[in-house]
Amino acid sequence: MSKKSRQRKWRRVETLRRKEQVALERDVNEDMTDNTVGDLAKRLIMKNMSGNPSLMPATSNLPIAPVPSTPPGAAVIVPDHWPVCPSNCDANEWRRAMENHDYYLQCAKNGNDAKPWFQYPRHTHQYSEFVYITPDMASRLLDFNPINRNIKMTHVEGLKRDIQNHRWLQTHESIAINRLGNMHDGQHRAVAIIKAATGWPFYVTWNVAPEGIYATDSGDKRPINEKLAFLFPDLKMTHKTAALCRSMMWGLSNRGVRYTESEIAAFMLKHQQVIDWTVQHVRSRFINYRADLQAVIGKGLLWWGEEVIGPFVERMRTVQFCGEGDPAKALYLWLQNAKQQGRRTAYVSPVIYYKKALAALHAHAARRDAKRITAKEQDVFEWLPGWNVPEDAPSKGKIFIHSDENPPA
Repeated sequence: MSKKSRQRKWRRVETLRRKEQVALERDVNEDMTDNTVGDLAKRLIMKNMSGNPSLMPATSNLPIAPVPSTPPGAAVIVPDHWPVCPSNCDANEWRRAMENHDYYLQCAKNGNDAKPWFQYPRHTHQYSEFVYITPDMASRLLDFNPINRNIKMTHVEGLKRDIQNHRWLQTHESIAINRLGNMHDGQHRAVAIIKAATGWPFYVTWNVAPEGIYATDSGDKRPINEKLAFLFPDLKMTHKTAALCRSMMWGLSNRGVRYTESEIAAFMLKHQQVIDWTVQHVRSRFINYRADLQAVIGKGLLWWGEEVIGPFVERMRTVQFCGEGDPAKALYLWLQNAKQQGRRTAYVSPVIYYKKALAALHAHAARRDAKRITAKEQDVFEWLPGWNVPEDAPSKGKIFIHSDENPPA
């Protein structure tokens, strides 16, 4: 069998597998609404056909604090000092995390040697469990953090937002306490808890070998575009999809923000139809359009709608322009020139690409000629909370020409 025949056979098998998977997910999750990243992440469980669909595992064989037995039908007594479990978290795991929180703090209170809470492990072997960690508990962790990498505050700010907005998705990766009683993994999470000024359940592993710090975080990091492909199997993904989302989120006023992967996934969940349209239409066999240019088109689509933006994008795709004053042609020529200059003499920053695309798109929307484009300092619009578009958008929420493609209001 030739190489091309094997490739065709593999594509057919892969297409059938994906169709079966989509059908299976639809049947099993027909009542589930993907309103949050957590809801969407639950669907990933179906890829393994096992597990409990929750943000935190509902069952575990790991040692945990004893859970009081409650007679069937009896009300579960929740201590007054426990925070309310968010709706997107597993209530049983939240309860266990709070019980473990109380257990370790009580151990520290009863101890006569002034040791911090995490230096009272239940066992002598390595084990893990969820613990609700408060800012004070996180501060004590940082007091026993002698060997670790430098803290990146941009990363901390992203984790803080995830904690405050209940977007934290817990994995098997834990805060590590070694046999010497020191934290050797988890300092960014600890600082984020303090910055967030609120507690959250975190997975903690005790009695880790001190030499294990050498191998910590040494695995092959999974690219974010692969992760997004898991969450959105039906959307067309490219190597620039995450960069497109990030640039749309940045605009001109948020360029210094380092968005977390949960925030990018939440944004893509909110505007997946616009992102999918942009990825499929803003491309050309003549030139490779950058994510920053695609981002301007995406925001323009949200603001003006396909009826206004579509012709501009089509001319950029086909390189068939209306004349010398066509803003699409002016932008295309500038992109070609910037590409050549970048190879020879100077590097053009991403924000300049964004501003040049803004100028061309604004000229097109205003029906003005533009033989040359000057970087524009005014964005298409500024995001409202929740990545919402301002209500005075000319599109009035009717983004696409065909009404059945428009997202629900």
